[in-house]
Amino acid sequence: MLTCLSFFLSVAAGLFLAFGPVYQGVTTYSGSSVDLSGGSTTREGLSLIEVNGLWVAWLLAVPFALSGIGLALAYTGKTRSGYGKAYLWIASVSLLAACVAGLMTIGMFYLPTAFLMLAAAITQSRKSSKREDSPAE
Repeated sequence: MLTCLSFFLSVAAGLFLAFGPVYQGVTTYSGSSVDLSGGSTTREGLSLIEVNGLWVAWLLAVPFALSGIGLALAYTGKTRSGYGKAYLWIASVSLLAACVAGLMTIGMFYLPTAFLMLAAAITQSRKSSKREDSPAE
């Protein structure tokens, strides 16, 4: 459940960053060089792709891919095995590291995704440790 929420949050954040107005430009035109009262001001919102180019889509795909790994592991039930838990932890920590590295730019948009992935890894580890600790019937 947490990996599913994490995945959809990463999709929402990626779509907002790719196509939403994350940059704001202001242009002021004056009527003449002497009279400033006859001018106009134009405000426009620009997306991350419009300002930086299409290569930014590769950066936006990293959190999407890492949360997709967690979702795929949870959906297939592979998180019950040792390797699956390790992959989930690696994806979670990698996503958090990517968020911290890009904290001043796009990383803050993906922090909820990273925290949900970490919560999923923690709860999955606790579930499996409870199963191992319970006596056999």
